[in-house]
This record gives sequence, C-alpha cells and structure tokens, in this order.
Amino acid sequence: MLNLSKYFILETLVAVTGCVSPAADTTSQQQTPLALNAAQHRASQRGTTKLHIAPKPDSFTTISTAHQNLTSKSPAEPDIKIGKKLWVTSDRIKRRTCPSIKCGDVGQFYFRSIAIPLELKGDWARVTKYYTAMCSNGLSAFVETGDKNCEAENGIVDGKFAEWVNIKHLSSDRPADPAAGSTGNEALIAKSDDYRIHKRAFRKSLNELVSTGRCTKDDFRENGGWAKATGRNRDEPIYIIYCGGATIANRLYLNAKTGKISRL
Repeated sequence: MLNLSKYFILETLVAVTGCVSPAADTTSQQQTPLALNAAQHRASQRGTTKLHIAPKPDSFTTISTAHQNLTSKSPAEPDIKIGKKLWVTSDRIKRRTCPSIKCGDVGQFYFRSIAIPLELKGDWARVTKYYTAMCSNGLSAFVETGDKNCEAENGIVDGKFAEWVNIKHLSSDRPADPAAGSTGNEALIAKSDDYRIHKRAFRKSLNELVSTGRCTKDDFRENGGWAKATGRNRDEPIYIIYCGGATIANRLYLNAKTGKISRL
C-alpha cells in the first residue's frame, strides 16, 4: 500500500500558496482534483530546478541571518559551479533540508535529472530557493524520513528551508540515455522512470496490459511509460500508469520485482 496521508496537507498548501511541493505524496485512494496522470506525476518528481514546484518567488522573504550562517559557502569540486547545469549520475539521490546526511529527507532526484547549484557548502549544493516547511507542532510535513524537527540544526529557520544534495552524485557531463534509439513497443516504455533497471518488467507489463485490453498503446504514449510511485513505499519497486483516463480509478500499479499488476 502506498502512503495516503498527505492529501490534506496538499489541499491546505494549494489553498494558501497555490502550489504543491514535489515531495508531497500523490497516491491517495480517493478522487481529488489533485489527481495527476503519470506524465505530470513524473514531472513533479524528476527534481529539475525548472520543474521544482514551490512557493512563487515573490512569496519568499529575506533569508534570515541564521540561514545565512548555516549555509555559508566553502570550497567544492572545481567543475561544480553556482548556476551551472548538472546531471544526476546515480539511480537515486536524497534531497535534504540542510547540507548533512543527518538532515531530513524531503524526496529524491532520479538518474539524469537536472540540478542547478544555487549555493555550495563543502560537498553539498543547494538546489532550490527557500520555501515553507509546513511546520506544525514543531515538525515539518515535507520531511519524508529522518529529522522532521523545524530547527536550525535541521536547516529549517523561520519555518523555511531549501533542498541540498551531495555533489558526488552530480556531473557536468550528461549521462548517456539508456533508451536512446528505442523503436516500436520499446519506445512506449523508454521514458519510464528507472527504465535502465526494470526495462524487462516494463516490457512484459506493456505486452500483458495491451493484449488483455486493460491499457492501450496510446495510454503508454500519453503517460510516457511507468512513473515511480512516491510516499511510504517510495523505496520499493512500485510504478504507476493511468489507463483509460487520468483519475485514481484509472490508476494501475506495477511491482517491477514480482511483475504483479494491481489497482491497489
């Protein structure tokens, strides 16, 4: 089962700021206007600076002195420069609330995602502006695992934080696309998240769903293949696709390890 606990937080955030953080869960089992098709779901999870959905720039206030002290610059690798486009070279890297593995985890970047450093501190790069941590009772609603405390030691000051990643997982050279040159049915799943890891399972699921009439090839084209599920089971090989519509009732789940396809 995927995490169904964050829709209330999402709806509250939309009402207040008109935006949604990519770290929030999109796997509710009830119908909601926030339901996304798999392509939109993927865009919100890719982790590129351009696709990162956070409060509008004019909603940001001046960063406090405490924030400035916490994130003071220090030398980093020569090819890692502020404002320079970089690519993720690992299958996953965690996005944290401050430049330390002890800080809260608010989501992940995926292989070949784009990250643009805005600030450097040792082996860490800040890759977003500061935005609300949605603190309640001293805890951040955006932290998925690890330290949830809304405290300066966790990178949260005046109720705001930014996302940091370790630069050892970034490169100025874009990794080769494992789906390059795909044609026919393979092209329908080539844009799936983690294609290079689970392409056999994706290929098998495509054939099964299309042959049984549960999905069409157009469904796969529209969705761009399988999208990684988020939430409580984000570290499990669970992927989603929408067939026949973009509502939760049309959502299918694939366990890429077992090959099982289900609605829940």
